[in-house]
Amino acid sequence: MWHHAPPFIVGKMPQDSIIIIRSFRNADLPFLLELWVQHWSRIGPPPNVDAARLEQAVLARTFFDPENLLVAETDDGVQAWCHFAHSTGSKDTAVICAISFGASDDSLVSELLSAAEQRIVESGYKRVEVGLVRDDAQGYGGIDPIGHGIGIPAADLRTNLLLEKANFVPRDSVIRLTAAVAGYRSPVSREALQFRRSSRIESDAFSHADVRHASAMSHLDVEVIRLLDPMGQESARLHLWFSDAEAEVMDPSLAILDLADTHLRGRLESPESFLIGAAVQSLTERRIATVETAIDTDQTELIAQLEKLQFQKKDEGVRWEKSLS
Repeated sequence: MWHHAPPFIVGKMPQDSIIIIRSFRNADLPFLLELWVQHWSRIGPPPNVDAARLEQAVLARTFFDPENLLVAETDDGVQAWCHFAHSTGSKDTAVICAISFGASDDSLVSELLSAAEQRIVESGYKRVEVGLVRDDAQGYGGIDPIGHGIGIPAADLRTNLLLEKANFVPRDSVIRLTAAVAGYRSPVSREALQFRRSSRIESDAFSHADVRHASAMSHLDVEVIRLLDPMGQESARLHLWFSDAEAEVMDPSLAILDLADTHLRGRLESPESFLIGAAVQSLTERRIATVETAIDTDQTELIAQLEKLQFQKKDEGVRWEKSLS
């Protein structure tokens, strides 16, 4: 059973409306959705998200804790919300996965951020990050417009400014690269011809062994694509995320290219480049329109290799961080 901490009054808005910060309640879902749409519509096209998608992506997770989703409420109703969770990368770090607000006064959002920091400190964390990058652990992966996650998009000027004023500092910059599937042709080279003649490609369903990642990715169909040499030995592999046919949290015309392992290395080997091109070209049969991936902007060699594979920069974001000790 969920135990809700009591709400607390944190101040007043200029219009003398009292601000109450409290934990999530089930009845808040429609307001969370409304604010999600309002927030992202200021930055780009209205996101393709409904209440069922938001609930399945976030609220229905086995690890979701309603105490970690805070809403800011005034006499006019819920004005903003903020969700934080444990970072799977460090036991001392929390990550603010999402913050959404409408046309509210900036002071209200600042109060919400302060309340989230206070709750995070009370939970024993020493650092906090803001913005998901290559998300595969929080449930937001694939939801529009998070996609693979690029932190806080540069176009979200208001959120970036609020974080800067709250003494957060940029941690790293990430770009989203996309490739259009329609008309896609793999780059032709002598190596590519050799791989095409002497190798074969196999794909299998993939699932995470640990419960946290398996739950977070349960609304996606993940496939591992392998390039095998004539002896059946694996020479390259990649992971592609597709929308689950029943959940449809992610746009079914989108696929996510997960290059997390390659990203650590900072470059593609020749078999990987061939495999990516061949995989993208094959996606026309699955009615996929776009493939996206997220790469740190300082990975210049990897970005250049992907651009040769006809990936183009779509947008850029920043992950912010702050020490709480």
